Amino acid sequence: MNNLRKMLDRKPLLQVALDVVRLEDALRIASQLRELNNVYVEAGTPLIKSEGLRVVRLIKAVTETPVVADTKTADTALLEARLATQAGADAYTVLATAPKETLLEAKKAAEEYDILLMVDLIHSTNPLEDSRRAAEHGADIIIVHVGIDVQQRLGLTADRLAELVSKIKSTTRKLVAVAGGIKPEGIPHLVKAGADILIVGGYITKSKNPRQAALECLEAMQSSQGMD
Repeated sequence: MNNLRKMLDRKPLLQVALDVVRLEDALRIASQLRELNNVYVEAGTPLIKSEGLRVVRLIKAVTETPVVADTKTADTALLEARLATQAGADAYTVLATAPKETLLEAKKAAEEYDILLMVDLIHSTNPLEDSRRAAEHGADIIIVHVGIDVQQRLGLTADRLAELVSKIKSTTRKLVAVAGGIKPEGIPHLVKAGADILIVGGYITKSKNPRQAALECLEAMQSSQGMD
């Protein structure tokens, strides 16, 4: 059985996004994330483009956790799912803005290869409609995502999207992940809104102590469990 699928009943979960470009940096950070409960790792898009899908298996060997391949697939979903699976990925990402045919192929591939399908709303102009469509076409997890360019130019981060998270959760009944400039102080609000997975990149990967930064995120997730 898919290792990430086994973790999903332990939500909220922390997905650490290794959005770095050098393999040695990815493995250095990954090595500090071993044996943390409710934590798994993402091979980020820049890392995959720089080093190839081989990074998935290398990261998994270091962390002994599930690994997501952030492929941001827009076409050839069956092929990219197969490549991600062969590399050892437990999940891969497909853009919510992809055509219906690609989403249908993505779900077919997910079932064939036992890999979770994460549909990413990044740059969606109608996230409620696109999330409904993603759910209808078989997404296992829907990602509410503020991209890095938007964060840097507009100062917008995902912790300001709690209302959207809540609406998507209630209308799709799917697992919802949230990504985009998340820090510990924003986590309780997102979990209360219904986020099942917090995707955190820079706060952890740019820290002098990535393990401690991850623990801070986990502590924020746990504290949110007691919120009214």
